[in-house]
Amino acid sequence: MTAQEPKFWEMPDGKIVNKWGLQFYNGVVGAALYTTTPPPRPWVGLTNEEIEAIYLQHHNQYCECESPNWGYERAIEQALKEKNT
Repeated sequence: MTAQEPKFWEMPDGKIVNKWGLQFYNGVVGAALYTTTPPPRPWVGLTNEEIEAIYLQHHNQYCECESPNWGYERAIEQALKEKNT
């Protein structure tokens, strides 16, 4: 096993923290003020136009789904993933 140097990050306010979110003051560990997990982003949904476009791609003129194996649902899932990652 090899020793690895700890990783430190400089936060936007100039404070230095390690990977556990512990803040350092001249080498002395302070309170855990930050975490390595970024704050959650707000959820972004699909607009009515995007939903309609996906619907039209997967349904015929009789409103029957023509996508085998959950194709319509997977298309919606993929669109939401793209908007939220």
